[in-house]
Amino acid sequence: SDVCSSDLDANGVSVVEIYDGATLLGTATVSGSSWSYTTAALPDGPHSFTAKIYDAAGNAPFTTGAVTASVDTTAATGSFSTTIGTDTGSAATISSGDLTKDNTLELSGTASDVNGVNRVEVYDGSTLLGNATLSGNSWSYSTGSLKDGSHSFTAKVIDNAGNSTTTSAVTATVDTTAAEGSFSSTIGTDTGSATTISSGGLTKDNTLELSGTASDANGVSKVEVYD
Repeated sequence: SDVCSSDLDANGVSVVEIYDGATLLGTATVSGSSWSYTTAALPDGPHSFTAKIYDAAGNAPFTTGAVTASVDTTAATGSFSTTIGTDTGSAATISSGDLTKDNTLELSGTASDVNGVNRVEVYDGSTLLGNATLSGNSWSYSTGSLKDGSHSFTAKVIDNAGNSTTTSAVTATVDTTAAEGSFSSTIGTDTGSATTISSGGLTKDNTLELSGTASDANGVSKVEVYD
């Protein structure tokens, strides 16, 4: 980090010492009426810098007022809940990896940092969806309408110092397309004048064999038969 100042002694400055608290960090570079100093790597935490300026005449040094800064190189911590909220579908929530017909999902997790969390960015793959709402150490995000297909969500937690961490992915598959199916017009019978009848036909058999087709890109859950 660079520390600099100006307005030095009119008759010349011999040395400018830079301190962090009571610790001498080193001697600044003086150029005309300005000085500058680049610190070595500082430990995390608060720092209070002062400069002690010695003039060429040997007068008692002048000590500046303090300039302070806090260093934070530690990434924030965060998590992504594997429970995803839905407002349509067969359940109010699904787990990561599950299938839903709801294309607006409720995502949530945790985020914390000793110096505060600045924001949580929510991604679908490499696409930034938006910033989550922060409340204490929790965050939440409601997606817009998602396209049918698989989605892989992550959250990037960014602290007030600019450090960031990205959570593990939580996945969901959106399917808003109805399944397809048909009902065979040939009905099986095990008594009567024939082994099958056509739709609209007559039979003395009171236990009928009904059949058809059913398909869906993400699988068929069940087929309900009504009379």
